[in-house]
Amino acid sequence: MITHRLRIEDRIVGYERVEGKSKFYSKDFYWWNGAPIEYSLRDRFTDLKDKNNRAIFENDIIRLKFSNPFRKDRQCRVRSLKDTFELIDIESGQKDTLDLIDKVKTIEFVSFTFINLDLIFNTSKS
Repeated sequence: MITHRLRIEDRIVGYERVEGKSKFYSKDFYWWNGAPIEYSLRDRFTDLKDKNNRAIFENDIIRLKFSNPFRKDRQCRVRSLKDTFELIDIESGQKDTLDLIDKVKTIEFVSFTFINLDLIFNTSKS
């Protein structure tokens, strides 16, 4: 099963779930039906959920709190590259695979990259 978040630019309009040759759509990620939703962009679901059971998709910004008390919390953006996901540290730009999640105590959704482009690409005006 493949699931996507559907967007028109920076506005989330719904979700798509593909099971075999069938597609199902939802406006709230809860109730699904076969009525297509118009969209221009899709973000892939990582199969991860945060501490509040919120689905994590590519183009999300998440906070990672580690089990090791000496390891600093990190904010990362989730990026899809080919058929894999990467975590990119917002501050350092360090890239990690989703295997990093195995060392994490909690994952917390923070925001979306598509509404925080200045933060992601360091273009904020000082």
